[in-house]
Amino acid sequence: MGYLGDPRAIWDLARRREATQSQWPSHNKMSSKYWIVGILGEAAFADKAGLPMNMEDQPMGDGGWDFDTPIGKIDSKATEIGPGKWQVLPVNPDKVVADIYFLSWVRFGGAWEQRRIKQLGWCRADVVRAAPIRGMKIPGVRKHHVQLEQLQDMELLYQLLKQ
Repeated sequence: MGYLGDPRAIWDLARRREATQSQWPSHNKMSSKYWIVGILGEAAFADKAGLPMNMEDQPMGDGGWDFDTPIGKIDSKATEIGPGKWQVLPVNPDKVVADIYFLSWVRFGGAWEQRRIKQLGWCRADVVRAAPIRGMKIPGVRKHHVQLEQLQDMELLYQLLKQ
């Protein structure tokens, strides 16, 4: 069935994580759908890669990565699709701890059946560290901005994971 086949579990996880992590200043909540959008990006990747997803509350956060794999630690970044939304893969400068980062665009109108998830691409941490640091929509929030053109095709990442 996969993680996306269990909407109740995904919603419950998003609500629990919001309840335990939303007060942290390091969580730059960019929208009202911040938690569900992030969880949907993780779940889509876990389903396609055949990897286990951490379904725990993680009150202390995820440590800067979502998946521990034989090719390294992988961190998921996700944003809503739409005007004014991220056109880059953003990573906090002081939190480049994963080996690989990937970006998903999520469209979520509220009804589970209306969700759309597109995985745009991935890059290694050295690409993130070399990317310029720029401001985001929230005053005082600055992140590495990896341009979409710098991301590699997701299929390559899935192939590397299967080796």
